[in-house]
Amino acid sequence: ATLRMASVVDEEKDIADFILVDYSTMFKYMTMDEVLAHPVESQGGGDYVKLGDLRADMSVRMYFQNTLGCPVWNNRDFELFFEG
Repeated sequence: ATLRMASVVDEEKDIADFILVDYSTMFKYMTMDEVLAHPVESQGGGDYVKLGDLRADMSVRMYFQNTLGCPVWNNRDFELFFEG
């Protein structure tokens, strides 16, 4: 485990607030946008990304499996998500 803390610049005015996070549970607190951001960027971040590439990304698959408890969405489900 690693603990990182920011330095305090002014001890009278600065407030240090922190939370200890077990990174094995981080997916529970991520939004779908956060889950998809890295895979989209890794595909070049262009105007279009293939849905098959998103579905094949291991972080996306793990999010669906471990957090949502369901298989990765099909094209129609992704279409509805992006339209919303």
